[in-house]
Amino acid sequence: MKLRENFLIVIYVFILAAITMSHGTITLSNAFVAVVADEITGQFTIGRFSPTPFPLMQGFPTDPHYSHFCININNLTYCNVPGIGDLDLTLRDRMKIYGDNTMSAVWVVGPFTVWEKFYILSPDSIDQFIYIEYEVWNETSDSNWIGILSYNDVRIGDVDAPLIDAWGDTFRTEVTYQGSGVPPYVMFLGEWPPDSIEVAMAVPFGTRHHLYADEIALIDTADNSAVKWEYNEHSRIINDLIMIVRWNPIELGSYESYLTGFYYGQWPNKIVDLPENLLPARFLIGAPYPNPTNGRTSIQIEVLKHSQIVDVQVRDISGRVVTVLYSGEMEPGRHTISWDLRSHVGNFVSTGVYLIQVLANGKGASRKVLVVK
Repeated sequence: MKLRENFLIVIYVFILAAITMSHGTITLSNAFVAVVADEITGQFTIGRFSPTPFPLMQGFPTDPHYSHFCININNLTYCNVPGIGDLDLTLRDRMKIYGDNTMSAVWVVGPFTVWEKFYILSPDSIDQFIYIEYEVWNETSDSNWIGILSYNDVRIGDVDAPLIDAWGDTFRTEVTYQGSGVPPYVMFLGEWPPDSIEVAMAVPFGTRHHLYADEIALIDTADNSAVKWEYNEHSRIINDLIMIVRWNPIELGSYESYLTGFYYGQWPNKIVDLPENLLPARFLIGAPYPNPTNGRTSIQIEVLKHSQIVDVQVRDISGRVVTVLYSGEMEPGRHTISWDLRSHVGNFVSTGVYLIQVLANGKGASRKVLVVK
C-alpha cells in the first residue's frame, strides 16, 4: 500500500512539474518583422517575418532563449532569468499580446513594478522595427537609483559574426562605446553570397522617451553568456556576437516611473534620416545670477545640435524637489530660466542653499544658489 502511495506521489509531482513548466512562445508580427517571446521568462528573439526566417537573434522563430534584461536598483541587480543577477525578478503577469501592436510582461521586485514591452511600429514612424521598452515604477516614498541592461545574442541568417557598421566604422572585433561616444545606430551586415555584403539589420539606440544609452558593447559571447551588469571585454575577433545596451543608474523619485528602450529591425534605409531625439544629449548650463539672491535668480541653458526634452527643477540641499521651473522641448540655442524663489505651492523659500538641476535625455547637471532673506 505504501509503495502505491509513493508511486502516486511521484506521479503527482511529475504532473505538477509539467503544469508548472507548460508554457510556450507567443509571436507579435506584421508583414515585415516579428518578435517571438517566451511567456514566462520574457526572453525574446526578433527577425524578419517571412516564410524563410531571416533572424536578427539566434533561434528565430522557435527558440527565444538567448536574451535577458536586468534592472539595477540601488546597486543590486535583478534579472528576468534565474541565477544571473543578485536576485531574480518575479513574474506577476506572463507575457501577453494586447491589440495588434503590443506585447507586454509585468515583473515585481519588492515595492518596484517592472514592465517589459514590445511594440510593432506604424509605417509613419520607423517602419519595420520592433521597439523594445523597459519601464520601472517606484512605488516607495523614497528616491532610488535605477539602471537597466539589455543582453541580446545577435545572429544574421546563419552568421554569428556579421560585419558591424557603427556610425561609419566597419569592424568584426569587439568594441565598446561609452557616454558621448555611443553611436546613434549600428548595422549588422551579412554576406549573401560570401563574395558580396548586404545590410541585414539595424539598431537605432535613441528612445522615443529621449533617454539615450550610456554604454553599448558589441562583444563575443565567450565569458559573457550571463551578464548582469559588468562584462569581460578582450578586443578579440567576434565569433558569436552579443550586443549589450546599458543605461547607468539615475535617481528616480518617489512614485515616479523610468522608461527607456531601443529600436530593433531590418531595413537601415529607414533610419538614414534619424529623428533628432535619437542623438545624445548635449547642453551647457551657466551660473545662477544673481547669486546670492534675495528676490529672483536666473540660469542660462544652451542646447547644442538638436532639440531636446529638458526638465529644470529646484531642489533643497536634501534633494527634495522644491519646484519645477520648466518641463518640455527646447530648441537649439540659448534659453534663460528664472526662479522667483517660490516653492511649487507659491510660498517663498527660506534662507539656505538650493540646487537648480537641469535634466535632458537622462543626463543631468546642477548649480548651487544661495538664498538670503
